[in-house]
Amino acid sequence: MFPYIIKPSNEVLPLVHKWFTDHNNNEIRKLTALLLVEAKYTFDGAIDIIINLLKDDNDQMRYRAQRIFQHPERDVKEASKKISVIGEKTIMKILQNILTTEQTTTVRTYLGTFFFDLLWDDPKIFQNLHKKITILKDNNPNLRTISCFNRIFFINSDTWNSIMESLQHPSYESYLEELLHLMMRLKTDHQIMEEKCIEFSKLLSIRNKNQFKEKIYFKSTALDIMKFIIDEISTSSNTDDKEYIDILESKVISHNTVKIEDLLKMKYTDVRHIGTYVFNVPEEFNIRFIE
Repeated sequence: MFPYIIKPSNEVLPLVHKWFTDHNNNEIRKLTALLLVEAKYTFDGAIDIIINLLKDDNDQMRYRAQRIFQHPERDVKEASKKISVIGEKTIMKILQNILTTEQTTTVRTYLGTFFFDLLWDDPKIFQNLHKKITILKDNNPNLRTISCFNRIFFINSDTWNSIMESLQHPSYESYLEELLHLMMRLKTDHQIMEEKCIEFSKLLSIRNKNQFKEKIYFKSTALDIMKFIIDEISTSSNTDDKEYIDILESKVISHNTVKIEDLLKMKYTDVRHIGTYVFNVPEEFNIRFIE
């Protein structure tokens, strides 16, 4: 019956935590870690256990662990977790696991989706995490490409202002480019508005961008780009050879992209749909295109 214990009351949680700290029995520690994290008491000591449960042979325990990282009832359009509540050690534990531990694709997906509804509401925690991740990557150059920036989907003004201050003294070459991608994503998701985007562009425009990996960006919506490609294909009589594909690619780039130097000079209303070179089709595309 032990694995079927769920939802302990607040009065019982201290006892459950005592089980976690006082027992060496693996099964007891698995269950107590689950019970505590399910009760919103997420702490770094439980993270390794919860991650390992994502690979557990017990279907029920594995499913409960999966719900912690990707709850089926959550809405990724709204933040339901805060870094100020979860804490620096716990977030660092998850990021470090993504960076340094070989995991299956399924486990890595669950770990990544943990951040989808997380509000970065504490600038001090953000700066500490960024500093630790940078040091970890500097000491281990073969680690996977990851940063705190590509894990931010919801942000408050204090954390954004802290990031803006850090723009004055970037800590490594790719820092500026990561900030640019973060700004574009947050802008698209309406997390930052026109005033902050203009302020960011002014600061970035005077910095050296020669080391940026991405030189061009899509300036059109995904729907407009797909429509452009289909129109080009439908009016062409020869679409089979490689030369045509090269020509089509050239047309897509010339008609639908903007260079980084020009991007920073554009008006806010003209860059609302700007995206990186990775072309993602939005989920409403099929419905709108059929219409």
